[in-house]
Amino acid sequence: MEDLKARNVQLYISRAIQRSNCFHNKGHDAPCEFGDNLYILLFGVIQIPFSQIPNFHEMEWLSIFAAIMSFAYTFIGTALGLAKVIGDGRIRGDITGVSTTSVAEKVWLTSQAVGDIAFAYTYNIILLEIEDTLKDPPPQNIKTSGCSELE
Repeated sequence: MEDLKARNVQLYISRAIQRSNCFHNKGHDAPCEFGDNLYILLFGVIQIPFSQIPNFHEMEWLSIFAAIMSFAYTFIGTALGLAKVIGDGRIRGDITGVSTTSVAEKVWLTSQAVGDIAFAYTYNIILLEIEDTLKDPPPQNIKTSGCSELE
């Protein structure tokens, strides 16, 4: 329940940031609305068939699939970053990040980056779920039973 509350707070904060960015870029008279209803409905429709699979948490292929998807996301992100650098013809930014015109803009961009990391971090519970699908190692007395028989 606490996790659900934390995600709701994060969603509220991310919507506030999106609205702030929209007003900043398009003016305060702009209709800055962000509809999530379609995505929430789509998520629920996908969850219904998945919830009917028996012993879904014990499927070994799920861990393999999750690992493959993790590497795929990594390669996709790297490829998109490289494509952007190649398209621009130079690397924008340096050790201190992207150049800005003011300190306030730098603080704002840094806060957005920290918020993105914090928002992504809540999904680390998925890692724990994946680890639960893996088999436990054999107990110590079973691994060493052959050694005690040699004595």
